[in-house]
Amino acid sequence: MTNEQLLELISVNGMKLENASEMQKADKNIVLIAVKQNGMALKFASEELKADKEIVKIAIKNKIGSIYFASYNIKNNFEIMHSVVVRKGVLLEHGSAELRNNPELVLQAVNKNGLALQFASNDVKNNLEVVKDAVSQNGLALKFASDDMKNNADIVKDAVCQNGLALEFASDDMKNNADVIIYAVNQNGLALQFASDEIKNNADVVNDAVNQNGLALQFGGNFNNNKNIVLVAIKSSGTAMKFASNILKCDIYFVEQAYSVNKGVLHYVSEDIKDNYEFILRIFYEYGSNYKAISNRLQQYIDLAYLGINENRFAIWDLHYKLKNNEAFIIRLLNDESLIEKHGRGFISRIELNLGFSLLNNAEIMNMIKAKK
Repeated sequence: MTNEQLLELISVNGMKLENASEMQKADKNIVLIAVKQNGMALKFASEELKADKEIVKIAIKNKIGSIYFASYNIKNNFEIMHSVVVRKGVLLEHGSAELRNNPELVLQAVNKNGLALQFASNDVKNNLEVVKDAVSQNGLALKFASDDMKNNADIVKDAVCQNGLALEFASDDMKNNADVIIYAVNQNGLALQFASDEIKNNADVVNDAVNQNGLALQFGGNFNNNKNIVLVAIKSSGTAMKFASNILKCDIYFVEQAYSVNKGVLHYVSEDIKDNYEFILRIFYEYGSNYKAISNRLQQYIDLAYLGINENRFAIWDLHYKLKNNEAFIIRLLNDESLIEKHGRGFISRIELNLGFSLLNNAEIMNMIKAKK
């Protein structure tokens, strides 16, 4: 391939340098054009040009990742590597061992991306200033810090304030430090899972954790039987009831209190309560409905289904199949103008889409639907 033919190709697609001859790959003018078009074309340059500062600077300006293909000497050049890590910190990985042991360069990298700490030397991973900046940028960088840093209360606090789940990488002493844990669970309640067993028995810590994320209740030990703490948890997330004790799931008085806080708890209470008609009817009237959560038997009750649909138009999708085939019930829905006004005309289409098989050819119902659309 002639130089002219090659230049025509690489001016459009620099990666076509791959098809060039060895002599062409060593031609600086040709390679310059290729890397200007696509920095990754540096991969195909001669070894000599991979060590050429001008070539490499143009390549990384176009595609920062092309530093991977540069020579060792380039990767040992502070100026060039500095220009790389300030744009993408994790590319510190490609720096020389000498530069990865340079606190000044690593500091620039972790300020861009704290996780770049993983590519620093062991000495730098023990540098207080570097590690502090790393975990402040990304708490999970604590994973790559030295053991001494993982046992440093100030460093760990900075990490868990940025991301509570960084507690996983703290020392055992820090996982047993109530002050540190409070910071962690207030940032992310699920950090409670990494606390020591002793801390998990601390009511204040568990209360803060479930207040931030109700699902932290699963890590709260015996506090899953503490009514006050469980109520705090379900206020944050109804799903937290899943992790409450069986005693509370079967306590009809507590279940009503919990339901008044978050109707989602009904999915996780005992089957006996889900199947208690008088109780379900009362709480539906008192606090609103959660039709989908009640027992299969009770879902067949017209009054409960109506309450569910009245509150939530999407409850029609969860309607028991027997009611979807109940002509009288469907006609009642279609005749309820207040219900249709509340849910909009689109509700008619939802009824039609949820008709049982036996009603698909029911002329009266189909005519009502057509007239009301």
